[in-house]
Amino acid sequence: MMMQHDQNSIQYLLTPDSSASLRLRRMIAEQGGRRGVIVGTFGELQELLRAVWGLQPSSSDWVERLPVAAAELADAFWAASLTQAGPETCQAIGMTLARLLEAAGPGGMFTVPDGAVTQRISQRLTDLDRLHAAMGRELPPHLHSIAGLLTAAPAVLRPVTVHHIPDFPCLNPWQSALLDKLSPTSATPPDGRLATLLSTLQASAPAAPADTQLYLLQEGICAPAATSSPSDGSIQFCAVRDPLHEAEVAAGMIQTMLDRDPHLTPNRIGILLPDDPRYPTAVADAFSYAGIPLSGLVITTETRNLGREAVHGLLLCLNRPAPVMALADLLSSPLMPWHPATGMALAQTVMDGNFSLEPPDQADSATRTMLKLLRSVPQTAADLTATLTSFRRLLSRSENLQHHRSRAEELLDQLVSLVSGAPEIPWPELLRHAAPQTLTSTHKQGHWQQGVAVFSETEEPWQQVDHLLVLGFSDGHYPLREPGDAVFTDQELCSIRQTIGLACSTSAETTARKRALLQRQLAVAAKTVSVLLPRRTCLGEPVAPSATLDFIAGRLGTISEALIQELETSRGMQEARNLAVAPAAPATPPRNISSPDLSLGLDLIARNRKPDGTLRQESPSSLETMMVSPLAWLLDRLHLEAQDWAPEELDIMAKGTLAHDVFEHLLPPGQPLPDPAVALPRVRELLLDAISRIKPFLMAREWKVEREHLAAEIEQAAAGWLRFLHEVHAEVLGCEVNLEGILEDLPVRGSTDQLLRLPGNRLYVVDYKKQAGKTRRERMELGYDHQASLYRTMLQTGGPTGRLADELSQHLSPENEIAVLYYMMNDQTVLADSNGWLGRDLAGCYELSDDISGNALALIRERVGQLREGVVLLNSSTDEKDFPKQTGIKPYALDRSPLIRLFMKQDDELADEGDEL
Repeated sequence: MMMQHDQNSIQYLLTPDSSASLRLRRMIAEQGGRRGVIVGTFGELQELLRAVWGLQPSSSDWVERLPVAAAELADAFWAASLTQAGPETCQAIGMTLARLLEAAGPGGMFTVPDGAVTQRISQRLTDLDRLHAAMGRELPPHLHSIAGLLTAAPAVLRPVTVHHIPDFPCLNPWQSALLDKLSPTSATPPDGRLATLLSTLQASAPAAPADTQLYLLQEGICAPAATSSPSDGSIQFCAVRDPLHEAEVAAGMIQTMLDRDPHLTPNRIGILLPDDPRYPTAVADAFSYAGIPLSGLVITTETRNLGREAVHGLLLCLNRPAPVMALADLLSSPLMPWHPATGMALAQTVMDGNFSLEPPDQADSATRTMLKLLRSVPQTAADLTATLTSFRRLLSRSENLQHHRSRAEELLDQLVSLVSGAPEIPWPELLRHAAPQTLTSTHKQGHWQQGVAVFSETEEPWQQVDHLLVLGFSDGHYPLREPGDAVFTDQELCSIRQTIGLACSTSAETTARKRALLQRQLAVAAKTVSVLLPRRTCLGEPVAPSATLDFIAGRLGTISEALIQELETSRGMQEARNLAVAPAAPATPPRNISSPDLSLGLDLIARNRKPDGTLRQESPSSLETMMVSPLAWLLDRLHLEAQDWAPEELDIMAKGTLAHDVFEHLLPPGQPLPDPAVALPRVRELLLDAISRIKPFLMAREWKVEREHLAAEIEQAAAGWLRFLHEVHAEVLGCEVNLEGILEDLPVRGSTDQLLRLPGNRLYVVDYKKQAGKTRRERMELGYDHQASLYRTMLQTGGPTGRLADELSQHLSPENEIAVLYYMMNDQTVLADSNGWLGRDLAGCYELSDDISGNALALIRERVGQLREGVVLLNSSTDEKDFPKQTGIKPYALDRSPLIRLFMKQDDELADEGDEL
């Protein structure tokens, strides 16, 4: 019989985690149970004391004060990092400061005696102490809670006696101080039998037979090496493909064990999962499919916090320049006051480069007001307050989004409070306060009597089993790798502990405690342990085994490679025990996928019409797509191209767009050519104006180097172009001139960058290219430059369109000689299809008077004829290499949709077609 105590007293058995608490409760229940006994963790002890003492929980302002105080100390060691990575830096110094405060204990300080440590350590400790002072000596939440209990002076209603085994759990000075405070209040002597039960959790004697390899590991993973011996079947290591494969293999092994041993029940089997949220989900799916019950599985899922995302996106968009991805994401948010299809259309318009945010036809007042709000730029704190208030009012009122809207409204109210009374808008503080966060939900299954026991890598095992399967035995797990101290090295932490007396734990000590936990986890298996090692992550990235495998191999007197059985090999499958293997079946050859050309039986050109019924015009770019890939042309006409979103980048297309805009405003039509000395200094001003309108993300300071490089490139290109224009006495008739005409019976349109008139009634249709001249010249010499003939055809069969059409038409007549000229900006080369218009003494100018478009026009006629018959030729796998060689055209169209490569003809199909011919 156990000793009887005061019925009013509480005997509290302190455990490291909830799993250890569960196991200890079962042990007490098996011995008949006890009144006045509570088993729990330290966090649960705090809750109990607050309830017994009648205290209300209090909150800590640590998280809010930390970034503000860190920013105030401009001379601290973290100042430079804070400007580059504010949230990450605050998190790192906050973790270190919390560890130091934890190690110092209640009332402790980490002041440094002169000369006790290195200058680096001393300076960093001093800065951290200054940071803590700037925070008003606020404590992190977990210490703030303990501090409230330490300073409380309640009338004790029930005495609490705490049973604790040293280092199980390992307590910090604050926790130890609370236990010391409880000792005088307890009038009840500790129960020795309860202490004995508690100590059995830590002892974890080996459960396997003494003559097995498993027994050696249960004795000590890091113990001296034993004599090497053949595998006795008590432990095996199986390498599998990835975590999903692990879950399936584990389920199959358990099915096999249950089938082979009729006396074995699921509750005598356990699985140990790593601290990785992917594993519980994979295990739940695989075991549910296999019909195997689980006991104690905890599934943690993360969902988006749409409210915080919307508010954070709004701040990014209002703080110009707005990132295009942030604006598109905000427009497509479910919390916006429009239909999701409208939001996606607006977002895609932005991703296509149109930032006007014009409301769609028949838009309601809320939509128009929201778009007007997003176009606004708050200049003062009062402006931003009004914007945030309006945004709050305009959020979607859908009942399905009520929780997300409530979170957004709460955050908006907090931001208004932060802005209120501020002399200027504190953008960094606002963005930091509204940083996106995920919503975490946890689903805990019950601990059923007949289910397979599920253990966690970070917790004590909660029952004994016969067979244990360990999943996820990969690098970073067993023991779980946690981020080390970002401020001090392990050697510096040891120095701090020795010289200053702070109880700072090093990474090595933490790892040793976790390996001891793994040993206790392995010790619950009485018969066998099967360890599964994934070779790759779920994304296919290679992953190494856990570093503990080397310790295990050393303990067993072998090397780690000799222990592993690769289940991707036939030998590994044969040697693995309890592996569920599907019965042999005759091999089925893969289906022969052929890609014949499409024959749709209808005129695809005739069906390509505008809403008014007229044929849709082809452009030089669409005809180039048609030449390279008729399927890409068809997908474009059917609006079936992939609408990919990607962050802004200064690629060749963006550079070309900005350079074109600068040239357009540098050389206005109808005016004398400017003096280079006057015009060239304007290039940078014009470029900044173009960036602000077209690519505003480049205005951010992190793009300064790219802006300067681009400005220098455009200046050099402009100098070369002005020199050429003056030398040939050109007159600028128009810029960005829209043309249209008829190519045989096909309507065509285009936009020329510049229209020049030279003496002698000669016209140049100019096209700027932000590239070097080599590739374009090769294409012209091969006869595949279709733009030259198209522009000439448009001027001859149609002409200019738009507001300047009448004015430009006055300069056009049948007597005009028309040629096409390319100005290659990167190397200032001029390429033209004229003959004798340019003097031979003009450097970098080449007239290619031969037919530069004949082959291109012939191919276009062939493609148009095929499309009129409904035939769509598919590309071949050799086109990417051969087409540029034959035509000089880079096959960018092949990347317009993944469907194009999916349905490419392969080499063997091409050979078959050749045989038929």
